[in-house]
Amino acid sequence: MGEEIDKKDILIFVNDNLMSTNILPSITEECRKKIQFAYNDPNTSNVTSTILYIDFVLSLKELKTKSLQKSTIVLPTNKTYTLQHFPIVSKLIEQINSLSRDDYQEIIACSLRAIFDIGLEEIKQSNKLSFSGDNFVNNIYTIFDTVINKETKNYFSKIATQTGMSFNTIRNTVDFSSLKEILNKAHVGAHRSTSYLTNDDIIKLGILAGIYIVFVQELLYNPDIK
Repeated sequence: MGEEIDKKDILIFVNDNLMSTNILPSITEECRKKIQFAYNDPNTSNVTSTILYIDFVLSLKELKTKSLQKSTIVLPTNKTYTLQHFPIVSKLIEQINSLSRDDYQEIIACSLRAIFDIGLEEIKQSNKLSFSGDNFVNNIYTIFDTVINKETKNYFSKIATQTGMSFNTIRNTVDFSSLKEILNKAHVGAHRSTSYLTNDDIIKLGILAGIYIVFVQELLYNPDIK
């Protein structure tokens, strides 16, 4: 057996960059990391090196209602989340998630719109946020914008504490450049579902609806959000 090597003499590279510590920085998005361990023997000048690759993938958790199954409405988080203050929405999500998007597109489209409507009405009644008018798309956009982009409010960090949401993951999921367009499809799609919404649209709206209803619940009931 060879001599034991002191751990501090082992060099660690991540994606060919020398690490100053042996702790890997937090990973907030899907990626592959190249990890290399190297040791330069001071007696022989021989360099011993081992390389491994680690794939980090996004964990998509379904919103916890009563049962878990392959669903339309999912939440990018590392925790299970319960909609304890919205029993009607919770049942609605259960029912949406039990339906095939191929066979029940009309019902899913209308139900997704209902989730956005219920959340918006709850926010309006609470006076937690102010809206410039009654435009459905603009008002839903305001909720997303307030939570994600208004750093002075610090809403997202308070919500993240309760949900385990990653800011970078949510920021990458909610594309503000196309948010109004997809929300408008939820608005019109409730009336013209099969002729207006594609299966991909429904998937995107399902992800947004999951994030949205969590935002609404936290805005209303998180004690750290005044």
